[in-house]
Amino acid sequence: MRQPNNISYRKLNEATRVAKGIIDGKSYPTTFRRMLIDFAGKLIYTGRRIILKVSQYVYERLNIPLIWERCNNPLKISRVTED
Repeated sequence: MRQPNNISYRKLNEATRVAKGIIDGKSYPTTFRRMLIDFAGKLIYTGRRIILKVSQYVYERLNIPLIWERCNNPLKISRVTED
């Protein structure tokens, strides 16, 4: 079976991989986005650093250190050619 060749589908698959075990991967894309991306936070600029401050609840619920590590180890994407 051939997978869809659009960017939003690939982005959702990558986000699902990053959030595996934290958010149910079988939820609707809107629900997934609301849980993973739409949360309150504050960006603080100090010197040469940018800090994202979130509540303790969000930090623990999303397991931010695990998500950060997974985001820094992306899967290799290979180019698919059609014959």
